[in-house]
Amino acid sequence: MLTKIAFVAISLGLWAAAYAYMLRSTRPSSVEPEAATQELPGSEPPAVVSLLANDWRITEDAAESTLLDLAARRRLEFRQPANDPKQTTVHLAATTGDQPLTPYEQQVLDLVTSVAYEGGAPVSALTFRDRAAATAWRRSFGDAVVAEARARGLSRRRFSQRLLVVLIAGSVLPAGAVYAALWGTGYGRWGALLTLGVLYLVAARPLGERDTAAGRVVARRWLAVREFLRGDEAFAELPPAAVTVWDRYLAYGAALGATRVSSTVLDLGMGDRTRVWSAYTGHWRQVRITYPRLGLHYCKTPQEVTRGALGLLIPVAVMAGVSGLVLSRADYVNVPALVGAAVVAGLLVVRSLYLVVRAQREKEASREITGQVLWIEAWQVREEDQKVPHHHLAVDDGLTGETRAWALPNTMVDQVRVGDVVHLEVLPWTRRVMSIAPAV
Repeated sequence: MLTKIAFVAISLGLWAAAYAYMLRSTRPSSVEPEAATQELPGSEPPAVVSLLANDWRITEDAAESTLLDLAARRRLEFRQPANDPKQTTVHLAATTGDQPLTPYEQQVLDLVTSVAYEGGAPVSALTFRDRAAATAWRRSFGDAVVAEARARGLSRRRFSQRLLVVLIAGSVLPAGAVYAALWGTGYGRWGALLTLGVLYLVAARPLGERDTAAGRVVARRWLAVREFLRGDEAFAELPPAAVTVWDRYLAYGAALGATRVSSTVLDLGMGDRTRVWSAYTGHWRQVRITYPRLGLHYCKTPQEVTRGALGLLIPVAVMAGVSGLVLSRADYVNVPALVGAAVVAGLLVVRSLYLVVRAQREKEASREITGQVLWIEAWQVREEDQKVPHHHLAVDDGLTGETRAWALPNTMVDQVRVGDVVHLEVLPWTRRVMSIAPAV
């Protein structure tokens, strides 16, 4: 029996390793820009340019740039009655023009039409009131942009049909191992089918887009324009109404993330906490923020992680005791149940040992960082049977264009505000902030 269980574990491990390798090998390639230039290098729509410029990901820039592009093509009009760009209004054009719109361009135009009263509305009225509606709108818009990029040969699925066939065919091995382990119990067929189903769902889940050879060539050209625009602070300060002068150039600037004011004013329900403007390095740029998954170790001290890890051994002891009692007294042994219990117990033991080792290493791994606070967001954890709000804290250290949020305990939240430049002592694995102080 132990041999069969080991075979199941090994076959699942091999499949997981193959899947992890494919995930790594199909990530979009890093694209280096050509020499900075102010010339627009192609006819790709701004939304498609945004996809390429953001590592083949749909961001809020795609929708904002499409809205500006519709104004540049005289399908819409922006008006700014005063000095504050936030007072900008958007209006439907008197004429529709004869140039056809793509599905996602029509979707943006329909959104403006739905809120326009007597032909116009404040740009703030374009935001959604319902999160589900905003999510559905964003998904539909993104799917349409991706479809056009694929039609142009600039993007493709992360996992091709060939890779999917390889993964699905490879799942036969662990499914066969499960069938063999449960042979003679009456559950072999169902266990194998369940294994195949779960592995198929994992392999076939959407993973986004990746680059193509043609896409990389086009991306390099447009990134050269972004390099030029990022060196022009005046361009970043242009409001949406400036599209009447700058025409499609402003739309492409928004697609490339170089229009701070316009991108701040315009919001089509595409607000993204993963991309925030920062001036910490002396010039405005967008910083990409990632957020850790909330696991057993996140925001915990090493001592708390160790206690939680040891707590995982309690159900292992319970299962071992119950299994021993059953084996010593029962005339009939439920083999599938024992196999399942052994697998679960083994996983818990491995997880517990991993957490203990990492917690001990974490004690010596603290480090210090200095940067500007970009984002503070509350989330809740349970402490002593009560939900206590903790916070994600995103800090731009100025070293790269990316950062990963830290876990800020509730007792420290009053010590910091967005925009502050702070000095942090942190634990890199648990992402916990140990101390925070104003930077000198």
